[in-house]
Amino acid sequence: MFNERDNAIIGQSVRLQIQYYDVNGDVIEPDATPSLRIVDNNSNIILDYTDENVYKVGKGFYQIDYTVPSTATTGIWMDEWRAQIGGQDLDTVFVFTVVNAETGVEPGTGPGRIRIGDAVVFDFSDAEIYGINILLKYLKARLNSNGVKPKRDQFGAFILDAYGEVITEPCDIFSDEILVTFLCQALSEFNMIPFFTAYTFGDPVIQTLFSQAIVEGA
Repeated sequence: MFNERDNAIIGQSVRLQIQYYDVNGDVIEPDATPSLRIVDNNSNIILDYTDENVYKVGKGFYQIDYTVPSTATTGIWMDEWRAQIGGQDLDTVFVFTVVNAETGVEPGTGPGRIRIGDAVVFDFSDAEIYGINILLKYLKARLNSNGVKPKRDQFGAFILDAYGEVITEPCDIFSDEILVTFLCQALSEFNMIPFFTAYTFGDPVIQTLFSQAIVEGA
């Protein structure tokens, strides 16, 4: 049994895969078996570049069933793939989520404490939050989604200030959480364009050079 990227349980195997494409989106074969490096959530190199146990599934499609160490810490880990295509070096970075057995979903024994439909909380770093705030400002200006509505009391009557003016309160069309969800999907789509990338909201180029593409996608 193996787990998926979003559920890499400590002490169990997680299946990590990569598919190579050319600039036209067609499947392409690297010159040799790609090598893999594993970096944990504290930037420690757990496994240095090696092609041991990396095997070919199909044309340009490789995978490894990696056993998460029993001493691993929970969080976002990176699997960094290195290959050559036409003699040119190509590095590709993906992430997988290491969890403990109490919060993971066991493939053989059924679900753990996580249930379908549970609320999912965004867990961004400070650098990512800063980048998200920049993109949110652009997106809100583009959508013109900020608004106000008259404030009412418990009986439904308008509340007036001392000058007889109606007091208003924020009434945005989209909440910040929904807008961030749109931005996440746009960034995911941006990263899927071959060659695949692994940009995050914390990367300066996403906040500046590529900001228009992300906001447009959202």
